[in-house]
Amino acid sequence: YEITYGDWSSDVCSSDLLLDSKSPAVRRVAAEALGRIGGEKSIEPLLRASGEESRALEHSLTYALIELSLPGATRVALTSPDLSSRRRALIALDQIPGAQLKAADIVPYLSSENQPLREAARWIASRHPEWSDEIVAWLREAQAKKSISLADTETLLLALVSSSAAQDLTAAWADAKQSAELRLLALRIMAHAVVAKTPQVWFEKLATAIDGGTPEIRATAIDAARSMRDRKSTRLN
Repeated sequence: YEITYGDWSSDVCSSDLLLDSKSPAVRRVAAEALGRIGGEKSIEPLLRASGEESRALEHSLTYALIELSLPGATRVALTSPDLSSRRRALIALDQIPGAQLKAADIVPYLSSENQPLREAARWIASRHPEWSDEIVAWLREAQAKKSISLADTETLLLALVSSSAAQDLTAAWADAKQSAELRLLALRIMAHAVVAKTPQVWFEKLATAIDGGTPEIRATAIDAARSMRDRKSTRLN
């Protein structure tokens, strides 16, 4: 059957009920309508609705929460036993003006066993350099416990590298006392980091790596030095 906005756009209760439909298409239309005409009572159905069938449906459910812009009611879901609801609430709160999402809201989920929730938390964290102190402290601990992959560590640290906390951790991991895998990660960060001013300690770590590193470390350090030189040349021009 076909549903149009004209059938029920004035009836929020009907829209809430349609979020329980077996049809992903119907749920998507209901979510889009609630984002425009819903209220506080629509928050719980939007959080509860199943959206795993498609990215488009999940986006519509989350965007409806953002459009309603009710951070207090949305924040309640952060204590929900349903992890999908928590994920949806976190993403919405990150986008709702004045929601005041904090690093403390995100950190517990950075190492969640639930992959969608974990990925959402890390994506949100990467968008907030002002949280760098808390996120970098977590990264240091997580890497020590091997609870985060090197690839995910590199992605998150690079996203925050404009902060002094991330720059300090990069320098620490580039030290000759660290494992080869951490040194290589840090050197790659240096190669790709876009910062207003390159920390002096980075040059010192590069020099040490070039002078006394393994062939792989030496080659990576040389590449990083060239990249830093090229970026400086581009800024000057």
